[in-house]
Amino acid sequence: MKTYIATVVAIIAVSLAGCGGADSPDLNDALSGSDAFSDAADDSGTFTDVSDDSEAFVDVFDDSDDSEVFNDALDDSEVFNDAMDNSETLIDALSDSEVLDDALDDSEVHNDGLNDSETVNEPTPGVYLANVVVDAPGHTGEGFKDANKAANGVYGAGQYAGSYDVFSLGYEEGVDNYITLSWGGAVVQNGPGTDFVVFENGFQSGPSYTFMDLIVVMLSIDGENFVAFPHDYTAADETKYEPNPELWPGFAGRYPVKYNQDSNPVDPFDFELAGGDHFDLDDLPMDGGLAQQIKEQGFRFIKLVSAHTVINPDTNEPFVKDPMSNGPDIDGVIARYLLEDAE
Repeated sequence: MKTYIATVVAIIAVSLAGCGGADSPDLNDALSGSDAFSDAADDSGTFTDVSDDSEAFVDVFDDSDDSEVFNDALDDSEVFNDAMDNSETLIDALSDSEVLDDALDDSEVHNDGLNDSETVNEPTPGVYLANVVVDAPGHTGEGFKDANKAANGVYGAGQYAGSYDVFSLGYEEGVDNYITLSWGGAVVQNGPGTDFVVFENGFQSGPSYTFMDLIVVMLSIDGENFVAFPHDYTAADETKYEPNPELWPGFAGRYPVKYNQDSNPVDPFDFELAGGDHFDLDDLPMDGGLAQQIKEQGFRFIKLVSAHTVINPDTNEPFVKDPMSNGPDIDGVIARYLLEDAE
C-alpha cells in the first residue's frame, strides 16, 4: 500500500510539472504573491528552517484560510484537473493496468503466498504397491492366471529360484500378453533415484546364465494413452537371443527378485539387496509429448507387455526370446514417490 500511494503522488507530481503547472498564473500568485510564503522563504536561512521551524510556512500550507489564490490554484487549475481527471497515464496505472490486476488479483504467486503459504500435494516417499488390477485379458482366476497375484505383494524366491506367487503373461497379442496395474488413482512421481521397481521372476541358473522373460514397460496418465519406457536390445546380432541382462537396457524381467515382503523385507529400492528391475523417470526423453509430461508430472497406470509381442525397430520383427520362455511372470510393482491426493 505504501508503494501504491507513493506511485500516485509521483504520477501527480510529474503530471503537474510536465503539463505547465509552474506557468499557471494562479499557482504563481499563490507561491509568489503570498506574503507569508515570501517571509518564510526570505527570512529563513535554510529550507529546513522553513519546513521545520517556520510558522509562516505552516501558515501557508496548513492554516492558509485567507489565501483564496492558493485554493484557486488547486481547485480551478485546468492543469491540476487534467492531471487528476483526464490523465490516461494515471488511469492506466491505477485503474486499468493489467499489470496491477495480474499482480494483485490473478497472480498465482500472490495467491500462493497469501492463501496457500504451505506447499501442498508433495509426494511422500515410501513403499507403495500397485495393488489395483485395471486390465488383464489373460486372467482366469486360477493358478498362474490369477491376476490378483500381481497386485497382492512381492514374494521373491531369491537369486536362484522363481516365485509361485505370480501372474503369467503369454504371447498372444491382446489375449494374454499384458497386464495394467495402478495405485488406485494416485500418481507415481519423479524423485531422486529409483522411482519404481518391476519385480518379474528372473533367476540365475548358472555362473553366466540368467533366465529372463522380458517385458516392455509402458506408462500412462489417463489409462488410455501409453508411452513405452525407452528400451533397446543391444546385441551384435539382434536376431539371436542372448541371456545377458546388460544387453537389454530399459526392459523389465532382467534380474532375480530377492525382495520378499515376508521373509526378506529389505529396502526394495536397494538393487543389491532387493533385486528387481529399477526405473527412473529421469530417463524418459524430453520429447515435448507424453513422455516429457510423465517425466515432469508422473503417471497413474503401468502396463507390462510381453516383449516378444512388441516389434524391435532395429529388425522390424518381434524382440527375440529365450527358447524356454513361455511368458513373463509378474510378482508385483512398487513405487517410491506417490501423490495420493491427486485429482
